[in-house]
Amino acid sequence: MNIIRKIHWLVFVFILIEHLFASINIKIQYSGQKESLPNMTRKIFKQDIIRYQNFLGIEQGKSFNIDCIIASNKKEFAELLGHSTPDWLAGVMDYRNNKIILKSPEFDNISHQQYERTIKHELVHYLQNTVVPLSITPNWFDEGIAEYLVKSHDIRSQIILSRALNKEKLIPLDKLNFAINPNRTKSRLAYSESASLVDFLVIAYGEEAVRKILKGIRKGLTFAESWKLATGMNYDYLDFHWKKYIKKRYKYIFLLDFKYLIWLIMPVLVILGYVIKKITNQKIKTRWDEEELDDETDNRNYENYIEISDNNNLPGKPD
Repeated sequence: MNIIRKIHWLVFVFILIEHLFASINIKIQYSGQKESLPNMTRKIFKQDIIRYQNFLGIEQGKSFNIDCIIASNKKEFAELLGHSTPDWLAGVMDYRNNKIILKSPEFDNISHQQYERTIKHELVHYLQNTVVPLSITPNWFDEGIAEYLVKSHDIRSQIILSRALNKEKLIPLDKLNFAINPNRTKSRLAYSESASLVDFLVIAYGEEAVRKILKGIRKGLTFAESWKLATGMNYDYLDFHWKKYIKKRYKYIFLLDFKYLIWLIMPVLVILGYVIKKITNQKIKTRWDEEELDDETDNRNYENYIEISDNNNLPGKPD
């Protein structure tokens, strides 16, 4: 009986998921040569959309009509956006026209992992834009949520943040909105800082705080007012508390960078080499001592043998 109930429950869950997916219409425009790319892109869009909806407080079952254009070359990508973009940029959420524009992996040497992350990153922007227009929220908040949900704040991102922290080259919070620029190094730092800000928000106040902030803005509050309502903290104090948090969490992460690891490991290798050499030399000395002892023993045995032989050949000894 329990098995039958479980089967019924699984069928119900399957139908529910299928229903939820059925409410998501993904229109993809693509004129390139890779025929499998649209279907692959569509599958990636659907992978984590329910988790993103839950995080942003979007009710399940809501219908979405996602327009996505995959540019087949650099010229088409620029024409679709209407302006030039940094070469490192793999995708854009055009929130004014509510479209996601992606670079095709085939023309820009984009790995499958990067392509997948870009799709998910822009999808988060698309979903957030259905809750609150991206134009009225701070850029760090938008990018931070996308980086947090797509889990792009990996060890590499953390090392970038740690390095800037220790060199006192962090981008000030009030300038993060202007830091997404052609300078790849500065942009990487901006993304890392944005991710750590949302990470701080979630750790300190929970994921519910993000939903409260968005809900407050929908009711007509400013971002600062919504922040205060959701966290109890004045928005002006965020920079202070965030820096305190990253100093505690990311201060020594930069040591995991390969070039720093070399310098950390080098003394250990020198000491290890010294110990190994000392042990090896000790073994050699011990072997030499043993060989010398064996030689002395052999010499004594040989002398005894000669002495005995000489005694046996003494004259006058009876037969």
